[in-house]
Amino acid sequence: MRPMSPPFMTWIYRHAPWLGVLAMVLFTALAYAPVTRNGFIWDDDANITQNPVIQSPGGLREIWSITKLPEDRRHPAASQYFPITHTTTWLQWQIHGAWAPGYHIVNVALHLAGAFVMWAILRQLGLSALAAWLAALLYVLHPVAVESVAWATERKNTVSNLFFFLSFWCYLKFFLMPAPSLRAAGKARHTYIVASVLFVAAILSKTNMCVLPAVLGVVLWAKQGAKITKAQVLQLLPLFALGLVFGVVAVYREYNVVGKFEEEFRHNGIERLLMVTHTPWMYLSKALWPHPIMFFYPKWDINAAVFWQYLPGPLLLGVLITLFMLRQRITPWPFAALLCYLIAIAPFAGFFDAFAFRYSLYADHWQYLALPAITPLMAWLLVKGMTMATPMLRGLAVSIAIVAIVLFTTQTHRLTYKYKDITTLWLKVIQENPTAWIAYSDLSVIANSQGRFEESIALLREALRYADVEELRVNIAVSLAAVGRLDESEKHLLAAIAKGEQRGQPAFLAMYNLAGLKRKQGRPKEAMEIYATILEKKPGYFDAVMQLGDMFVQAGRVDLAKERFETAAAMMPDSPEAQVRLAQCHAELGDFRRAREHAARAMALRPGWLPAERLYGMLSTMPASPKR
Repeated sequence: MRPMSPPFMTWIYRHAPWLGVLAMVLFTALAYAPVTRNGFIWDDDANITQNPVIQSPGGLREIWSITKLPEDRRHPAASQYFPITHTTTWLQWQIHGAWAPGYHIVNVALHLAGAFVMWAILRQLGLSALAAWLAALLYVLHPVAVESVAWATERKNTVSNLFFFLSFWCYLKFFLMPAPSLRAAGKARHTYIVASVLFVAAILSKTNMCVLPAVLGVVLWAKQGAKITKAQVLQLLPLFALGLVFGVVAVYREYNVVGKFEEEFRHNGIERLLMVTHTPWMYLSKALWPHPIMFFYPKWDINAAVFWQYLPGPLLLGVLITLFMLRQRITPWPFAALLCYLIAIAPFAGFFDAFAFRYSLYADHWQYLALPAITPLMAWLLVKGMTMATPMLRGLAVSIAIVAIVLFTTQTHRLTYKYKDITTLWLKVIQENPTAWIAYSDLSVIANSQGRFEESIALLREALRYADVEELRVNIAVSLAAVGRLDESEKHLLAAIAKGEQRGQPAFLAMYNLAGLKRKQGRPKEAMEIYATILEKKPGYFDAVMQLGDMFVQAGRVDLAKERFETAAAMMPDSPEAQVRLAQCHAELGDFRRAREHAARAMALRPGWLPAERLYGMLSTMPASPKR
């Protein structure tokens, strides 16, 4: 083979950056091509397709509202306050509605944009051009990232990471450029302000971005030869304070708004320590060897009586100490990379409970922010191998890099098919992890909605083999009731209620469904007693108030029903159902003027809703004054 001519090599070197960009775009397009045919999956209904706030032209006001979040869990950010993330989703809905590929394509674009900024950051930190490009390419193709990129609900990851990278890049410019020149040009304050605005944007996209100051401090320490100045520490303090405030709010909301934590993932101090020290190894294993990749990883049995479960902590500490001791002999970067990785996964390591721990203690999207700490280390080692004196070692390093790129691309491409639709996802989850009870539960809901009740019951019986939780008992009770097996349905509801009482956490959902079952059995007095018991223990249970109001209407006590619906409307002012019920009560009592007001309010809350429009049309023919 004839060697390449010098002019051609000159052209390659001159255009290397643009060729690198083109290669990253092409590899990313190839890896994520299947998302253009994917639909919506788990949680996408609550966040997008059935979310009235996202779909409303005036939804931006509610997305950015802080005051109503704790009260209205139907709000898109009811679990956490991520207004920038939800704003991007709102914008897309206004443009193309429920066209699912649009959300996936934007996610891929955000992921790729973040990789480009990461590339620039690594060059800024002094990594060679090839190593920086390879690190960014491995990041953008990494199979662990698929869950964040191919899942529309995880938009919060791709948006927040992009702002994180941009903020980090600006902060590095501020900290690393010569101070005198910055002051002379009047750029120091401007750079710091822009970086801080981007930092706030990152936090408002996803709260775990609050770790940025800690990561930045470690990187500055490594970049400056394992030292950091007092002035830099002082400049980082406001960022730590800001991150701390948002972090505390996030933890508070996780405990008090997302949901009460189940006993199944509550652990004592020793068990929590075991979990915290085990989690980094699990995530590192997937970052370094991403196979197998699962949507729900099996939950491991945390047992303080098992000796080996105490080993991961000392081992991790030993690795950190060793790398720190070698910081002068080799470089501080391996220690810094591992420490940054640990900081990035810390919010999900088990220090605090998370509602999703009831399904699995690990999730790929929880280490999305941490991946950029690992791929540069991988790329640095590979490029270092490419410059070794021994031709065999150079060839081996090149071969490993090529194989890694090819494997990452093909596996990412394959994994994206799993996110085609909700049924495909859950069937794949069961194939990967048969103990994932939530998969059986959601498949049963789909079967139930399609009238396949016996299939739904069979799926739920399988789920109950792995977890005895309230929602499974309720779902199987609903399916059993649908086929007329009311006594068996009642047994499941009573079992859920008994378990709730045993652990000191009332099973309100089971109680609510039991009341509905009593109504179906023709026992309205018992149903009303159950609704009253629910409201005694949980006065803000909106659905129970509404059902109790309906029962008073059926009993002919419209005056009492009106009181219940007024309470419901006060609980949830944006509920068109409560407004329609109030309109009906006022009409029944002869106050047609107030009835029309409530019907008009219902139409304003849900434009095009036929029950409200028909009621308003009927009321328009009635006199305004109430009966005497």
